[in-house]
Amino acid sequence: MLIGDGGKVYFDSVFKDAEAAEGLIEYASETVPKTNHETIVDAIKGPLIKVFEDVKRGWEDGLDYD
Repeated sequence: MLIGDGGKVYFDSVFKDAEAAEGLIEYASETVPKTNHETIVDAIKGPLIKVFEDVKRGWEDGLDYD
């Protein structure tokens, strides 16, 4: 299953080993307790809110994606 700590380890290894993405993709991960594939997108639990806030902060800080 690609959830919980097992999923985190898998995705961390994929992005760590992806030399083609080096310098092009900013990657971070975390495990959200008591969630699964269906509940991780539940707005009440907050993970998606954090993602959108991080994206907004990046745009406000003037990150250049060209």
